[in-house]
Amino acid sequence: MGPKGYGLLKSLSTPTKPSTLTFPDICKRLHDYYNPKLPVLLERFRFYNQIQCPSEKIAEYLAELRRLSSTCNFGGFLNEALRDNFVCGLFDTAIQKKTPFRGRFIDIR
Repeated sequence: MGPKGYGLLKSLSTPTKPSTLTFPDICKRLHDYYNPKLPVLLERFRFYNQIQCPSEKIAEYLAELRRLSSTCNFGGFLNEALRDNFVCGLFDTAIQKKTPFRGRFIDIR
């Protein structure tokens, strides 16, 4: 490890000395530094602002919503969040208007 890398590790380890850390501890600190978790609010912002592109198939749009939802910590609310955002973000407003309001339950599992 070069001087810059060691300096970074030292700052990530403070007050502990890097020489006292185990290899897995070093890896975790560096991994967490280079791959920070985004706040849930930002993840949900991205999820709720996802809309279907004109050329995007419905299955592709739903797959993208599922991918985005994986970091939102919706818990038991996941299916409802997916359903709501799926309907609200549909490109075709004719489908959007007919889908949820005819007494049908939309199951997107």
